[in-house]
Amino acid sequence: MTALDWLNLRAANGLQIPFIGGYWQVEVDPADQEKTALYRPIHGYSEKGLKLQPQKCQLLKREVKYLGHMIGPKGVAMDLDKMAAVRKWPQPETVRQVRAFLVFAGYYRRFIPTFASIAAPLHQIY
Repeated sequence: MTALDWLNLRAANGLQIPFIGGYWQVEVDPADQEKTALYRPIHGYSEKGLKLQPQKCQLLKREVKYLGHMIGPKGVAMDLDKMAAVRKWPQPETVRQVRAFLVFAGYYRRFIPTFASIAAPLHQIY
């Protein structure tokens, strides 16, 4: 049965198409569950002996924080909390503090245009 046939059948029987949160709610035949998008990733972990912590799982979100990055529909971006930490970093007073700042800021170099030219004077300090 095609999707159009299914919609016509539901409409002919006077049934409403369930729309909750902008997503279609459809029943899946138990024999076809392993073919669905969410079945494999979630259940595949237990087969490998790994455990998921529900409080750390984020499903059906538009953006997710992961390792200091925001991952969303537009791609990967720098986490705003980390960006604020770079801006609020105290002015380094020793060579060791300069190195620590460069390591932290260097992790996000792909998000900072012309990072190399900005950081060049700091690299010359040590």
